[in-house]
Amino acid sequence: MRKIHSALVVASGAIVMASCGNASTPSQADLAAAAESDKGAFEAFDEACLGKGDLSASLPVAKDNGWIEFTPAADSMMGKHREMLLDGPAFDRPEVVFLRKNANRAQIAMWETTTLSGSDYIFNCEVVEPDAQGLDLAALEAWANVPIEERQIDDSPIYYDLTGGRFADGGGGKATAYFTSGDGPRETLTGLNLHTFRSSFPEEGAD
Repeated sequence: MRKIHSALVVASGAIVMASCGNASTPSQADLAAAAESDKGAFEAFDEACLGKGDLSASLPVAKDNGWIEFTPAADSMMGKHREMLLDGPAFDRPEVVFLRKNANRAQIAMWETTTLSGSDYIFNCEVVEPDAQGLDLAALEAWANVPIEERQIDDSPIYYDLTGGRFADGGGGKATAYFTSGDGPRETLTGLNLHTFRSSFPEEGAD
């Protein structure tokens, strides 16, 4: 796969250079690189999708990190994603929340399905960076810092499973990253996608 140097790498490099130079304040270039980095899916995932528990546990953490609830336009990609998530019988429709930051191209979808009794749940957290041009494997490896397994289901995008470490609380003890152009029959989203889910069901492990 052709590697695209991501904003994460650029920002990290700028910050390291500033540290090595013992700069007392960040330069304009440092600030610009940090602002660009803040648009990325990696940072969004760290701020909203890590941790334990359900929607009620995760949503306040995301909001504390500056994420704001919004309703995507019906004709937008995320609006169509919302419609797909809410499609189905009323008793089985998840609670769905979409989050974004001002001037931030990464967006977050959280949704949770509970049992009729409300005692058990399956919570999903998904970050989408639609303007990403690809998935930089070197940047993914540096950010994840855990074993990565590659898989593909028929004509699906190539999935990269991030196993263990800070992703261990996800279903199957992992999170998943992939890039999609949105052209394939299985693809509903375009861009860089990071996804994890958590469940109160002990056997809810694999995709």
